[in-house]
Amino acid sequence: MLSISRKSDYGLLLLTLIARSSRNRYLSLKQLSVKNRLPYKFISQIASRLAAAGILKSREGLRGGYRLNHKPEEINVAKVLEILEGSVVAATCQSDKKCACQNICLHQKIMTKVSSAITQTMQQYSLADLVRGNSA
Repeated sequence: MLSISRKSDYGLLLLTLIARSSRNRYLSLKQLSVKNRLPYKFISQIASRLAAAGILKSREGLRGGYRLNHKPEEINVAKVLEILEGSVVAATCQSDKKCACQNICLHQKIMTKVSSAITQTMQQYSLADLVRGNSA
């Protein structure tokens, strides 16, 4: 079954925790990981990737850490997932251009539609929706 990876799950959780704390305050990943029982090294890798993509802003030093680089309403869930995972694909043939079954595949068109529907659904949600717990 299709599922969001642990990396994406932790990435969305990290962004939600930062958004709930304060947009303008830099938060220590070490403190966040200890307080929320998250693996520090893994969270650090995720935060670095989100900072490189411009979602988070980082600062080193005594009062350093990470904060949101945009308002939660401006951070799209689909974009975060794309940064952390790449494009949504419902079947490996969508990302593997050398699929041996490509000429005889009977489900490729359906899987392409499934991938598109997932992406369109995720594009409807922002980080603000996750912070509020909205699902509609």
